[in-house]
Amino acid sequence: MPVKQILRLEYLAENLIREIDDFATFLETFRYNIDPPLPEVVGFKSVAAYRTGLDIQLIPQEVAQECFDAFKQEVLRGKPLRLVDKPLIDFLITQALEIAAKHGIPVQFHTGFGDPDLDLPLANPVYMRSLLEDQRFRNAPIVLLHGSYPYTQEAGYLAAVYPQVYLDFGLAVPFLSVAGMRSVAQQLLEFVPTSKLMYSSDAHNIPELYYLGAKWARIVLAQVLEGAIQDGDLTAKEAESVAMGILCDNARVLYGANGS
Repeated sequence: MPVKQILRLEYLAENLIREIDDFATFLETFRYNIDPPLPEVVGFKSVAAYRTGLDIQLIPQEVAQECFDAFKQEVLRGKPLRLVDKPLIDFLITQALEIAAKHGIPVQFHTGFGDPDLDLPLANPVYMRSLLEDQRFRNAPIVLLHGSYPYTQEAGYLAAVYPQVYLDFGLAVPFLSVAGMRSVAQQLLEFVPTSKLMYSSDAHNIPELYYLGAKWARIVLAQVLEGAIQDGDLTAKEAESVAMGILCDNARVLYGANGS
């Protein structure tokens, strides 16, 4: 099966800042690298939640240029190259969202818990409502990662209300307790259209995480769907279809991987 790529926006920007001195060339090169996306790129990804938060604002280009120039000078003076300038990050994300909307390519956002350096309240996806309301970005599918834990209900609300919002519960499974994993899956299935829910392992570095993610996703999903059958929310056949969608089919449709 061919391997596809999710392009990390902040990582791309950092590499370009290392090589380019003037903002005009930087912005042109940044856009060139994502418009159009390479054939192997099926989505973009932002870690703004872990750098400056999800209260992403529309930033004038001249403000972004000032921030770029100041950041570049700090890098030249020996400061470690880690992009944490909020106006510049916000500007680049909205640039990428415009291009994603143009091509209908999904954009993943880390939400909720994760790296220890994040400010957890600012990782609440509710902060993204202004972006979700902006008509320029409505054709860009937005994928909220990690089940947005502990903001699972807030993320579920966004996915239920906004047609372009999807939810991926990787990392919440398998890192929470069994009861916690089950609670996240239960909360998501209470409100979110099942065609918008996706499993991922979110595994990295430790090979066993791929196994544990797959194992516990199946166990927890089976338990929650069994409860839905007993409650009369789903038939057994419908529950099977929902499980296949969450574990595989929904992601294939969203990322354009059908038939590959």
